[in-house]
Amino acid sequence: MQNAKYVLCVISLNHNILLFFLFSINNYTPDIPRNDVRRILKSALQVWADHTPLTFREATGRGADIDILFAKGEHGDGYDFDGRGGTLAHAYFPGGGIGGDAHFDDDEFYTQNSYRGRYCQSP
Repeated sequence: MQNAKYVLCVISLNHNILLFFLFSINNYTPDIPRNDVRRILKSALQVWADHTPLTFREATGRGADIDILFAKGEHGDGYDFDGRGGTLAHAYFPGGGIGGDAHFDDDEFYTQNSYRGRYCQSP
């Protein structure tokens, strides 16, 4: 049997304004300037907002619905990253604790508006 690449799940939220928070500056990737990382992630979340009843707002501290971080190897969630060339990122279904969070493997090389590198942001 082959491992699933995705899981279908129906989850209902009790609100439609979701707060996202980019962890401290220590958890930004050094590959892309911090303000560009924020802009790219806001743009990605806006794609979801354009096609769903969700609204995304940036939180100013902890307690957000979605915590976004860049990390290497073991980073506290039990799903260690495997270094360059493997897993790019992982995310969790909405819910308590790490639910809704998105983690990016900072051993990967991130680019923007460039075809250099393996993973590139679309324009």
